[in-house]
Amino acid sequence: MKNLIKIIAIISIIGLSVFIYGCNKNQEVAESNIRTLTFQGESENWIGSYSEESYKTNDDGYKHRSIERLLIKYKGTDIDKVGVFYYECGNGRTQFLGNVTLNNNGTLKIVDGLNGGFSLALENDIFTVTVKWKEKEESFVMHLVDDNTNDI
Repeated sequence: MKNLIKIIAIISIIGLSVFIYGCNKNQEVAESNIRTLTFQGESENWIGSYSEESYKTNDDGYKHRSIERLLIKYKGTDIDKVGVFYYECGNGRTQFLGNVTLNNNGTLKIVDGLNGGFSLALENDIFTVTVKWKEKEESFVMHLVDDNTNDI
């Protein structure tokens, strides 16, 4: 009976090890298929950047992986003059907007984790950004500046 318990324990440990190894191997394959698209643009007082990370699921395209990053930075030195401001950023399929304040570096940083669905950005997209503050308004567009698609 003791030998049977030892055999079951050994088989369980080996089975669990093989399972964990297989999960890690699948993660490595997914990591090799990551695509990050980065869009940038600027106006007189603002500079913006949007990036989206996706992973390839099949020959039909990219499935959204997990991370979108939007950065809007004030170019001026006196960020206290900006105060609360309104911003909009979108490409027709995805949109960010709101009333916010800048951080101590003069930057609005939004990181959004999404799972499921299709990639929200395409290589030929144009993101339009509008910023309204202290009775001023500026708009600019962000175009693709980097496409680090990892071809298989």
